[in-house]
Amino acid sequence: MTDNLSDFFMSAYENDSACVIIFDRELRLIWHNDKPAPFDINSSLKETLKLQTSPTPQSGDYSFICDGIIYDYHLTAAKEYYIISICTTPSAMRNLDKEPIRQQLENTISSARSNIMSIAASASELNDYFEEFGADENCMKLLNEQINMIMGNCARMLKKQLSLQELLKYYDPYETEPVCVDSSSIIENFTRCCQYVLGPRNQIQAVCETQDILPLAINPQRLEFLLMCVLLTLHDFGDQIHQIKLSAQRILDEININFTLIPTGDQDTSGRLLSKSVPLHKNAPQYELEKLIIKRCLEKYEGTMIESVQNGFRIISLRFPAADDDAPSSLKSDSRDLWSQLPVTPYHAMLSEISDFRYF
Repeated sequence: MTDNLSDFFMSAYENDSACVIIFDRELRLIWHNDKPAPFDINSSLKETLKLQTSPTPQSGDYSFICDGIIYDYHLTAAKEYYIISICTTPSAMRNLDKEPIRQQLENTISSARSNIMSIAASASELNDYFEEFGADENCMKLLNEQINMIMGNCARMLKKQLSLQELLKYYDPYETEPVCVDSSSIIENFTRCCQYVLGPRNQIQAVCETQDILPLAINPQRLEFLLMCVLLTLHDFGDQIHQIKLSAQRILDEININFTLIPTGDQDTSGRLLSKSVPLHKNAPQYELEKLIIKRCLEKYEGTMIESVQNGFRIISLRFPAADDDAPSSLKSDSRDLWSQLPVTPYHAMLSEISDFRYF
């Protein structure tokens, strides 16, 4: 690249707010403006951006997947090079930033959730009726199996609705207003709810170790949902039974929450209530909504997430600034948790893919 061409790129794109990358016609990187990108600029960019020399890339808008999240970029095909401008905001969030789209989506979610919960409520009433009716044991066993399948599928259908609804809450100041809470009690309650929903039949066991008081400035419902999303990103269990150990502690001015995935060495031989769903497009992001929720929560409450492997165990660590704990007795225990007396709670829905829960 000549000095004149380099000077031209610098004058044109150096101060651009987007990440600008320029390739020659052989797709060799020749310049970039050193702005943040969703990926490592020194990685294999051609593969990440799905670029190829044949057919020749044409000017237009394209998408790519990075760490399970979809992003957009605009490509300009000049005579001697390609100019690529990358948006660092995920595609889904760019759409949700538009209020009319959020309103339309909220209406759709509300309607779908109402219909699904009506089915679940009807199945629950049907079970109560047959219990009063006094059917024989074999009939009740078959009936409960069918009703549990209905409830399980209702939970699965609710999962996407609840995930989208959670993302929408980050546009509502009331839903994201931080309060000083004892995150230790929230994590303990989260573990109890997870273990109840995952149940003794399941290939996952949840255990918890926390210190007495861990003050954190966060919205407690957002923390609960964050923990569920992190648990789901540990999803690839195969047929082995695993233990998920949650631990939390304060280190200096930070609250550390760790998820450790520990194989128990046992095989899962139990019959599943619902068969595992097989995606039609296997390369499509499987947990994009969960990862977007994690991203929004970390941004909102100044947290970070670190993934690592220690002693052969996969670990995900969340770190948040500790709150002022001068008056630990004033820490709030918010009553609006995600557990309720409804037949299908957010825990049932969000963990439906990895749970084998029987409602009746």
